[in-house]
Amino acid sequence: MPKLKHILLLLLVSVSLTAFAQQKEAEQLGSLLKKGSYEKCIKKAQRYADSYPNNFQFPLYSAVSYWNLYKADNNHTANLINALAQLNQAYAINGKKINRYTTEQKQLHTEAKKVGPTLLKNGNKDDAAALYSYVATIFKDTTEEYTWLYPSLKTATKVKIAGVDVLDSAQPDIDPSKSANSAVVNHILEIGLSFLGLPYKYAGCDPSTGFDCSGFVSYLFKQFDMDLPRSSQALSTVGSIVPLAQVKPGDLLFYGTKKGNTYRTQHVAMVYSNINGKLSFIHSSSRGVVIDDPDSSSWEYWEKRFLFARRVL
Repeated sequence: MPKLKHILLLLLVSVSLTAFAQQKEAEQLGSLLKKGSYEKCIKKAQRYADSYPNNFQFPLYSAVSYWNLYKADNNHTANLINALAQLNQAYAINGKKINRYTTEQKQLHTEAKKVGPTLLKNGNKDDAAALYSYVATIFKDTTEEYTWLYPSLKTATKVKIAGVDVLDSAQPDIDPSKSANSAVVNHILEIGLSFLGLPYKYAGCDPSTGFDCSGFVSYLFKQFDMDLPRSSQALSTVGSIVPLAQVKPGDLLFYGTKKGNTYRTQHVAMVYSNINGKLSFIHSSSRGVVIDDPDSSSWEYWEKRFLFARRVL
């Protein structure tokens, strides 16, 4: 028995010394980051990660270093993708949200979504696929582009975007034959068109910085002294349900997830036109302010997530 106690004591001391060594090495990396020695930090962090593969701190320091290198030379997309790859490794080891370097994580998320469309446009599909996969895995953000690049992950169920109200509990409570206020709608759409191409900004509600989906809609209506809620979930309770097949310009379309008669709204768009059942809408998505219609590459993404339409004018 004394021999067993001796062995356990040695094991305990060994574990404590290992933990102490890892913490000291993590502190070294933090010091290198503060000094701006990013490349040196990456080399040391990767060496430590090989020695301690179960410590999330080392890939985290690599991720932040790569991010800082990218900011210093944002033409180097490889640094951006390396930052995402290292952050993904840190999350895989930690198994939960990492509440360190949260500002850098948010910046990395935003920049990745901004750079992704350019990668696709320039034909860099492999880099784009890696980037969007990391965005989906780390930040749980499955963008439209992600579904284009990973079609095998799409659900088999199709939802038609014309002629069907897919939310069973959403029964029409207005006469859909009545037009929306066309004079106001025309002015709203004119203003909306002036922002085409404006970049997406999370929680954005100002044209000087960019819009998110609900920020875009609420801003347009505010120009006509209509104060609408700032979140898509709250917006989804305003106005009256109208069948999708009979929506008119200015009506709002809501997208998200549903289970039975309950739903969670994740996106809102505004009907731009509905001509002989061919629908188009204007909205602020990850690609910025755009108009989407059945010929758009993102159409399938939206039609699978459609919840219902509402009229507020």
